[in-house]
Amino acid sequence: EYLIKMDLPEVPKEDVKVLFDDGVLTVKGERKVEKETKGERVHRTERYYGTFERSFVLPEDIDPKLIRAESKDGVLVVHIPKVDVPKSRPLAISVQ
Repeated sequence: EYLIKMDLPEVPKEDVKVLFDDGVLTVKGERKVEKETKGERVHRTERYYGTFERSFVLPEDIDPKLIRAESKDGVLVVHIPKVDVPKSRPLAISVQ
């Protein structure tokens, strides 16, 4: 199988979408801004917030129906199973 791992800390799996269309696997989602105030103190965090998207062109030797994704501890893992594709043999063309 092919394996894609993406670190997505503090992005809930509900905010991540994995799509496969026409040989391209796309992972997209959003990390939302957290506002935290405790009393009179203000906590400043320097992190990237917003939407993200990443696409991967997959080879032809996969079975798109069996692709599965799982998210655990801030890591998204996409399993892409391989299938046997018969290799083409050279075809001799006669010259006339």
